[in-house]
Amino acid sequence: MVHLTGEEKAAVTGLWGKVNVEEVGGEALGRLLVVYPWTQRFFDSFGDLSNAGAVMGNAKVKAHGKKVLNSFGEGLKNLDNLKGTFAKLSELHCDKLHVDPENFRLLGNVLVVVLARHFGKDFTPPVQAAFQKLAQGVATALAHKYH
Repeated sequence: MVHLTGEEKAAVTGLWGKVNVEEVGGEALGRLLVVYPWTQRFFDSFGDLSNAGAVMGNAKVKAHGKKVLNSFGEGLKNLDNLKGTFAKLSELHCDKLHVDPENFRLLGNVLVVVLARHFGKDFTPPVQAAFQKLAQGVATALAHKYH
C-alpha cells in the first residue's frame, strides 16, 4: 500500500493521463539497461544491446518498456492493493526470472528521471516526490515474493 495524500494522488493521476506509455516506457527501460548494464542479463533474447544507440533503438526494449509502464498504470488504479496487483509479476520475477529486486527500485528511479525529462516544469518537486513514493511502493510490491 502506498500512502499518498489527496494532492499527491491528484498530481500523479493527472500527470499519468498525459504519459505516452510507449515512448516513456521504452525510454525508461532503455535507460535502465544503459545506465545499469548488468540488468541486460535478463534480456538476452532482445538481440543487440551492445551500446546505448542499439539499446535505445531496440524494438523489443521499447515493446517491453511499454508493457512495464502499462503494469505501472495498473498499480495507479489499485494504490490500496499494490501487493495484490503485482503478486503474479512478483512471483514471475522472483521464482522464474530470478531478477534482483533492487532492479525494481532502479527502474522506478529511472522512470522518475524520464518523466522529469518529458514534463519539465510540470514535473515540480511535489509531483516528483509523489511519483518517487509511488515508484517505491511498486518496487516494494514487486519484491514481495522474495525471501
